[in-house]
Amino acid sequence: MDFKVQVDFAGSRKGVTGVNFTNSKTTTNLVSKPTLLDAVIGYKLAGDNKLNIGQFKIPFSLENLTSSTNLDLINRSQVVEALVPGRDIGAQGRDVGVQFSGIKNLAEDGAKQIEYYMGLFNGAGINAGDDNDRKDPAVRFVLRPGLEGLSLGLSHYNGATGATRADHVRTGGEAVYFYGPWALKIEYIAGKDGSVHRKGHYATLVRKFRPLLHGAVRFDRLDPNTGAANDVTSTFTAGLSWFLNKDGYSRWQLNYEHRWEQGAQISNDQILAQFQAGF
Repeated sequence: MDFKVQVDFAGSRKGVTGVNFTNSKTTTNLVSKPTLLDAVIGYKLAGDNKLNIGQFKIPFSLENLTSSTNLDLINRSQVVEALVPGRDIGAQGRDVGVQFSGIKNLAEDGAKQIEYYMGLFNGAGINAGDDNDRKDPAVRFVLRPGLEGLSLGLSHYNGATGATRADHVRTGGEAVYFYGPWALKIEYIAGKDGSVHRKGHYATLVRKFRPLLHGAVRFDRLDPNTGAANDVTSTFTAGLSWFLNKDGYSRWQLNYEHRWEQGAQISNDQILAQFQAGF
Protein backbone atom coordinates (compact mmCIF):
# COMPACT_ATOMS: atom_id res chain seq x y z
CA MET A 1 0.00 0.00 0.00
CA ASP A 2 1.21 3.54 -0.73
CA PHE A 3 -0.23 7.02 -0.52
CA LYS A 4 0.33 10.50 -1.93
CA VAL A 5 -0.71 13.95 -0.69
CA GLN A 6 0.07 17.13 -2.66
CA VAL A 7 -1.00 20.72 -1.92
CA ASP A 8 -0.75 23.79 -4.18
CA PHE A 9 0.24 26.71 -1.93
CA ALA A 10 0.12 29.34 -4.73
CA GLY A 11 -2.98 31.09 -3.50
CA SER A 12 -3.04 34.45 -5.31
CA ARG A 13 -3.56 33.24 -8.88
CA LYS A 14 -6.44 33.44 -11.32
CA GLY A 15 -8.12 30.17 -12.23
CA VAL A 16 -11.26 28.82 -13.88
CA THR A 17 -13.92 28.56 -11.19
CA GLY A 18 -16.95 27.71 -13.30
CA VAL A 19 -17.88 26.34 -16.71
CA ASN A 20 -21.19 26.51 -18.57
CA PHE A 21 -20.94 23.73 -21.14
CA THR A 22 -24.17 24.80 -22.83
CA ASN A 23 -22.90 28.18 -24.04
CA SER A 24 -19.13 27.52 -23.70
CA LYS A 25 -18.71 30.34 -21.16
CA THR A 26 -16.17 30.17 -18.33
CA THR A 27 -15.80 32.28 -15.21
CA THR A 28 -12.47 33.07 -13.56
CA ASN A 29 -11.67 34.39 -10.10
CA LEU A 30 -8.67 34.71 -7.82
CA VAL A 31 -7.98 31.46 -6.02
CA SER A 32 -6.99 32.88 -2.68
CA LYS A 33 -6.18 29.84 -0.56
CA PRO A 34 -4.04 26.68 -0.75
CA THR A 35 -5.64 23.87 -2.72
CA LEU A 36 -5.48 20.13 -2.10
CA LEU A 37 -4.44 18.49 -5.39
CA ASP A 38 -3.77 14.83 -4.61
CA ALA A 39 -4.99 12.66 -1.77
CA VAL A 40 -4.80 9.07 -2.96
CA ILE A 41 -4.21 5.61 -1.51
CA GLY A 42 -2.79 2.92 -3.79
CA TYR A 43 -3.10 -0.84 -3.35
CA LYS A 44 -0.62 -3.00 -5.26
CA LEU A 45 -2.36 -6.10 -6.58
CA ALA A 46 -1.07 -9.30 -8.16
CA GLY A 47 1.34 -8.84 -11.05
CA ASP A 48 1.85 -5.26 -12.22
CA ASN A 49 -1.68 -4.18 -11.32
CA LYS A 50 -2.73 -1.44 -8.94
CA LEU A 51 -5.92 0.06 -7.47
CA ASN A 52 -6.02 3.80 -6.64
CA ILE A 53 -8.76 5.41 -4.56
CA GLY A 54 -9.06 9.13 -3.76
CA GLN A 55 -8.34 12.39 -5.58
CA PHE A 56 -5.78 12.21 -8.37
CA LYS A 57 -5.16 12.84 -12.07
CA ILE A 58 -7.68 11.48 -14.57
CA PRO A 59 -5.90 8.98 -16.89
CA PHE A 60 -6.00 11.08 -20.04
CA SER A 61 -3.23 12.53 -22.25
CA LEU A 62 0.53 12.05 -22.06
CA GLU A 63 1.29 15.70 -21.28
CA ASN A 64 -1.43 15.91 -18.64
CA LEU A 65 0.02 12.95 -16.75
CA THR A 66 3.60 14.24 -17.01
CA SER A 67 4.66 15.94 -13.79
CA SER A 68 5.38 19.65 -14.09
CA THR A 69 8.91 18.84 -12.87
CA ASN A 70 9.54 16.78 -16.05
CA LEU A 71 8.00 18.94 -18.78
CA ASP A 72 10.13 19.75 -21.84
CA LEU A 73 8.80 23.35 -21.82
CA ILE A 74 7.66 25.55 -18.95
CA ASN A 75 3.95 25.62 -19.84
CA ARG A 76 1.75 22.79 -20.99
CA SER A 77 0.19 23.20 -24.43
CA GLN A 78 -3.00 25.24 -24.68
CA VAL A 79 -4.71 22.15 -26.11
CA VAL A 80 -4.07 20.13 -22.96
CA GLU A 81 -4.96 23.00 -20.62
CA ALA A 82 -8.25 23.69 -22.45
CA LEU A 83 -9.50 20.20 -23.33
CA VAL A 84 -8.17 17.57 -20.90
CA PRO A 85 -10.86 16.50 -18.39
CA GLY A 86 -10.25 18.26 -15.08
CA ARG A 87 -7.98 20.91 -16.60
CA ASP A 88 -10.88 22.35 -18.61
CA ILE A 89 -12.67 23.24 -15.35
CA GLY A 90 -9.61 24.51 -13.47
CA ALA A 91 -9.07 21.29 -11.48
CA GLN A 92 -5.53 20.73 -12.83
CA GLY A 93 -6.52 17.45 -14.47
CA ARG A 94 -7.73 15.87 -11.25
CA ASP A 95 -10.96 14.43 -9.86
CA VAL A 96 -12.26 12.14 -7.13
CA GLY A 97 -12.61 8.51 -8.14
CA VAL A 98 -11.27 4.98 -8.30
CA GLN A 99 -8.84 3.57 -10.88
CA PHE A 100 -7.49 0.15 -11.87
CA SER A 101 -4.21 0.12 -13.81
CA GLY A 102 -1.44 -2.21 -14.88
CA ILE A 103 1.02 -3.39 -17.51
CA LYS A 104 0.67 -6.53 -19.66
CA ASN A 105 3.70 -7.97 -21.45
CA LEU A 106 2.89 -9.08 -25.00
CA ALA A 107 6.30 -10.72 -25.50
CA GLU A 108 8.49 -12.77 -23.17
CA ASP A 109 11.36 -10.30 -23.35
CA GLY A 110 9.09 -7.36 -22.43
CA ALA A 111 9.75 -5.55 -25.71
CA LYS A 112 6.03 -5.45 -26.48
CA GLN A 113 3.75 -4.10 -23.77
CA ILE A 114 0.34 -2.58 -23.23
CA GLU A 115 -0.25 -0.20 -20.34
CA TYR A 116 -3.86 0.29 -19.25
CA TYR A 117 -5.88 2.57 -16.97
CA MET A 118 -9.60 2.27 -16.22
CA GLY A 119 -11.42 4.56 -13.79
CA LEU A 120 -14.70 6.02 -12.59
CA PHE A 121 -14.82 9.66 -11.45
CA ASN A 122 -17.31 12.14 -10.00
CA GLY A 123 -16.70 14.61 -12.83
CA ALA A 124 -16.96 17.72 -10.65
CA GLY A 125 -13.22 18.35 -10.14
CA ILE A 126 -11.06 18.67 -7.05
CA ASN A 127 -12.40 19.26 -3.55
CA ALA A 128 -16.00 19.24 -4.76
CA GLY A 129 -18.98 16.98 -4.31
CA ASP A 130 -20.56 15.26 -7.29
CA ASP A 131 -23.01 17.47 -9.21
CA ASN A 132 -25.22 14.58 -10.39
CA ASP A 133 -25.86 10.90 -9.70
CA ARG A 134 -23.71 9.60 -12.56
CA LYS A 135 -20.07 8.50 -12.47
CA ASP A 136 -17.84 9.34 -15.44
CA PRO A 137 -15.71 6.53 -16.92
CA ALA A 138 -12.20 7.19 -18.25
CA VAL A 139 -9.81 4.79 -20.00
CA ARG A 140 -6.28 5.09 -21.37
CA PHE A 141 -4.22 2.52 -23.25
CA VAL A 142 -0.55 2.84 -24.23
CA LEU A 143 0.94 0.31 -26.65
CA ARG A 144 4.67 -0.29 -27.06
CA PRO A 145 4.64 -2.37 -30.26
CA GLY A 146 8.24 -3.55 -30.14
CA LEU A 147 9.89 -0.82 -32.22
CA GLU A 148 12.48 0.68 -29.92
CA GLY A 149 11.52 4.16 -28.74
CA LEU A 150 7.94 4.09 -30.06
CA SER A 151 4.73 4.19 -28.02
CA LEU A 152 1.14 4.83 -29.11
CA GLY A 153 -1.71 5.86 -26.83
CA LEU A 154 -5.48 6.30 -26.84
CA SER A 155 -7.62 7.96 -24.16
CA HIS A 156 -11.38 8.40 -23.78
CA TYR A 157 -13.51 10.16 -21.18
CA ASN A 158 -17.32 9.94 -21.21
CA GLY A 159 -18.65 12.48 -18.76
CA ALA A 160 -21.84 14.32 -17.92
CA THR A 161 -21.94 17.60 -16.02
CA GLY A 162 -24.60 19.29 -13.91
CA ALA A 163 -28.12 18.25 -13.03
CA THR A 164 -29.04 18.20 -16.73
CA ARG A 165 -26.18 15.77 -17.45
CA ALA A 166 -24.84 17.80 -20.36
CA ASP A 167 -22.32 15.86 -22.45
CA HIS A 168 -18.70 16.28 -21.41
CA VAL A 169 -16.83 13.88 -23.70
CA ARG A 170 -13.13 13.77 -24.65
CA THR A 171 -11.15 11.49 -26.97
CA GLY A 172 -7.40 11.73 -27.44
CA GLY A 173 -4.62 10.03 -29.35
CA GLU A 174 -0.87 10.27 -28.73
CA ALA A 175 2.41 9.09 -30.23
CA VAL A 176 5.93 9.30 -28.85
CA TYR A 177 9.16 8.35 -30.63
CA PHE A 178 12.69 8.53 -29.24
CA TYR A 179 15.59 8.24 -31.69
CA GLY A 180 19.10 8.90 -30.43
CA PRO A 181 19.23 12.49 -29.11
CA TRP A 182 15.81 13.29 -30.65
CA ALA A 183 12.28 12.91 -29.28
CA LEU A 184 8.97 13.60 -31.02
CA LYS A 185 5.70 13.86 -29.06
CA ILE A 186 2.31 14.34 -30.75
CA GLU A 187 -1.22 14.53 -29.34
CA TYR A 188 -4.68 15.15 -30.78
CA ILE A 189 -7.75 15.79 -28.59
CA ALA A 190 -11.40 16.15 -29.63
CA GLY A 191 -14.25 17.04 -27.30
CA LYS A 192 -17.97 17.65 -27.00
CA ASP A 193 -19.57 19.88 -24.36
CA GLY A 194 -23.33 19.95 -24.76
CA SER A 195 -23.79 20.87 -28.42
CA VAL A 196 -20.32 22.42 -28.79
CA HIS A 197 -17.54 20.45 -30.49
CA ARG A 198 -13.88 21.28 -29.83
CA LYS A 199 -10.54 19.99 -31.08
CA GLY A 200 -6.83 20.67 -30.95
CA HIS A 201 -3.40 19.17 -31.41
CA TYR A 202 0.26 19.77 -30.67
CA ALA A 203 3.66 18.44 -31.74
CA THR A 204 6.83 18.79 -29.66
CA LEU A 205 10.35 18.12 -30.94
CA VAL A 206 13.14 17.75 -28.38
CA ARG A 207 16.89 17.62 -29.04
CA LYS A 208 19.64 16.77 -26.56
CA PHE A 209 22.61 18.96 -27.50
CA ARG A 210 24.60 17.79 -24.50
CA PRO A 211 23.69 15.51 -21.58
CA LEU A 212 22.74 18.57 -19.50
CA LEU A 213 21.49 20.89 -22.26
CA HIS A 214 18.21 20.21 -24.10
CA GLY A 215 16.30 22.27 -26.67
CA ALA A 216 12.61 21.95 -27.55
CA VAL A 217 10.13 23.47 -29.99
CA ARG A 218 6.36 22.99 -30.00
CA PHE A 219 3.46 24.01 -32.22
CA ASP A 220 -0.09 23.69 -30.90
CA ARG A 221 -3.46 24.67 -32.32
CA LEU A 222 -6.79 24.96 -30.48
CA ASP A 223 -10.26 25.31 -31.97
CA PRO A 224 -12.60 25.86 -28.97
CA ASN A 225 -15.74 25.68 -31.10
CA THR A 226 -15.63 24.00 -34.51
CA GLY A 227 -19.00 25.55 -35.36
CA ALA A 228 -17.78 29.13 -34.89
CA ALA A 229 -15.55 31.18 -37.18
CA ASN A 230 -12.33 33.05 -36.37
CA ASP A 231 -11.77 31.53 -32.92
CA VAL A 232 -8.69 29.35 -33.53
CA THR A 233 -5.52 30.11 -31.58
CA SER A 234 -2.07 28.76 -32.49
CA THR A 235 1.10 28.93 -30.41
CA PHE A 236 4.74 28.33 -31.30
CA THR A 237 7.10 27.78 -28.37
CA ALA A 238 10.89 27.44 -28.36
CA GLY A 239 12.96 26.78 -25.28
CA LEU A 240 16.19 25.64 -23.69
CA SER A 241 16.63 23.59 -20.52
CA TRP A 242 19.96 23.56 -18.68
CA PHE A 243 20.10 20.75 -16.12
CA LEU A 244 22.23 21.32 -13.04
CA ASN A 245 22.50 17.64 -12.14
CA LYS A 246 22.19 14.31 -13.94
CA ASP A 247 18.82 13.39 -12.44
CA GLY A 248 17.25 16.55 -13.94
CA TYR A 249 15.49 17.66 -10.77
CA SER A 250 17.31 21.01 -10.74
CA ARG A 251 17.30 23.12 -13.89
CA TRP A 252 17.08 26.52 -15.56
CA GLN A 253 14.54 26.95 -18.37
CA LEU A 254 14.05 29.79 -20.86
CA ASN A 255 11.06 29.84 -23.27
CA TYR A 256 9.60 32.12 -25.92
CA GLU A 257 5.92 31.82 -26.92
CA HIS A 258 4.55 33.38 -30.12
CA ARG A 259 0.76 33.32 -30.61
CA TRP A 260 -1.58 33.81 -33.56
CA GLU A 261 -5.31 34.49 -33.19
CA GLN A 262 -7.81 34.25 -36.02
CA GLY A 263 -9.58 37.54 -36.51
CA ALA A 264 -8.20 40.32 -34.31
CA GLN A 265 -4.57 39.73 -33.30
CA ILE A 266 -3.67 40.21 -29.64
CA SER A 267 -0.25 41.37 -28.48
CA ASN A 268 0.35 38.50 -26.07
CA ASP A 269 3.71 36.90 -26.89
CA GLN A 270 5.68 35.83 -23.83
CA ILE A 271 9.25 35.29 -22.67
CA LEU A 272 9.37 32.98 -19.65
CA ALA A 273 12.22 31.96 -17.35
CA GLN A 274 12.01 29.35 -14.63
CA PHE A 275 14.36 27.90 -12.03
CA GLN A 276 13.53 24.53 -10.53
CA ALA A 277 15.30 23.02 -7.53
CA GLY A 278 14.89 19.38 -6.60
CA PHE A 279 16.41 17.51 -3.68
